[in-house]
Amino acid sequence: SNSAQNRIRSSSSPQFSIMLLSNSPRRKSALRRSPLTTIPENDCCVIPSVVDDRDAASWIESERTLRQLPVLHRRIELDCLARLHAMSMARTCAVFHSVSSIESLQKLLRSEIVGENLQRGDSVMAMHRETMRAKDSINRANLLSSAFTEFGSATTVGKDGKVYCCHLFRRSASP
Repeated sequence: SNSAQNRIRSSSSPQFSIMLLSNSPRRKSALRRSPLTTIPENDCCVIPSVVDDRDAASWIESERTLRQLPVLHRRIELDCLARLHAMSMARTCAVFHSVSSIESLQKLLRSEIVGENLQRGDSVMAMHRETMRAKDSINRANLLSSAFTEFGSATTVGKDGKVYCCHLFRRSASP
């Protein structure tokens, strides 16, 4: 069954949860060069799933279009950060947050209004259906929030066979 991490509320953001990743240009550059990343054998083997990433992004767009919400602009920077976090979760076969403050996430994403959805499940489609079915889901609220203007998305398969998904959201600093 799918599981989503509990979220924290903030007055500057509709709903969110927090993470912190290495923001080194070297690591981001390596991710852009390599479509397949593996972790040493004693860790979970992590296989990024590009097809699922596109599916997850297209389902977000479809849900927002259906409700006549503004389009979210996909950002490579946010995709890279989401990929690093999804890989980190898959490596440990657990869903978790790396930091405990909204300020850390705001600094990382360079925005006052930020959000993150984390999930683990059998497939991207199953996680998406579960998210949209739960009317009080924080993940659903983030996907449909008009407070955000940009997003990044990544999915990764862990050694446990589960798909680990990370969506990052922010309001862009410029209009």
